[in-house]
Amino acid sequence: AGSNLDFLTYFAVAVMGVIIFSNLVFGVATWLSFYFSLNLGNELEDALYRNYLHRNFVFFSRNNSSTITGVLSSEVPRFVYMVLMPIMALASQLFVIIIIVGGLIYVDPILALMSLLIVAGSYLLVFRLIRTRLAEHGRNAAVLMDAKFKHLNETFGGIKEIKLLGSERLFEQVYRDIIDNRVVSFAFMQVSADIPKFFIETIALCSLLGLAIYLLFTQGESSAVVSTLSLYGMAGYRLLPAAQVAYKSIAQIRGNWDSLDSFSADVSEG
Repeated sequence: AGSNLDFLTYFAVAVMGVIIFSNLVFGVATWLSFYFSLNLGNELEDALYRNYLHRNFVFFSRNNSSTITGVLSSEVPRFVYMVLMPIMALASQLFVIIIIVGGLIYVDPILALMSLLIVAGSYLLVFRLIRTRLAEHGRNAAVLMDAKFKHLNETFGGIKEIKLLGSERLFEQVYRDIIDNRVVSFAFMQVSADIPKFFIETIALCSLLGLAIYLLFTQGESSAVVSTLSLYGMAGYRLLPAAQVAYKSIAQIRGNWDSLDSFSADVSEG
């Protein structure tokens, strides 16, 4: 009894140390990636602004000013927050996942690979089902954002004519249609990124309970069972959130990658 108590005490202290250290590292890494992404976004926005500013007049006669305004005020921030930052988050979470899975494989390769197959397979299945619609809604959101800027420019640039003709109702309806359709696309992209979390958590919890029952029947009530369950419980505490962030990052990148198309040519020309 004394040896089991000592083992559980040392194991609990080790788990606490690992959790505290990993959370500190994750916090610092998150801050650094956030700072780097925002700085890169500022440099990109500044380069585009200078590029547009020094274009000749023919360029502005061929391009609507609302489109240029939309790129600087909407598409560049969308690229930074919904593509660049998710890429940084994905890289950091993949590192966490590799470390955790590597440790589990070292302890029990078969059990670890089965667990990885269940979690990764579930996320891949969900992503394959929605990836095409994610890209479609991302493109639709970009088109509607451009239409919104154009409509606002036309509204307040021609407010005198609108008042004279009494066309307020018509412009209200057009604007309402634009923002309603935009909400549908953004809602789909957000829900697609978050919904799998509950599905995967359910599978993981049921798998852990199934593992507990299996170990109790095959090995009885021993310290080995307790240590194995504790190990997988701790791994799940870090692995499931990391897997969810990785999946959400991939979904955001897939849904917003088209934002790069709106200004990539201008960056290369600049």
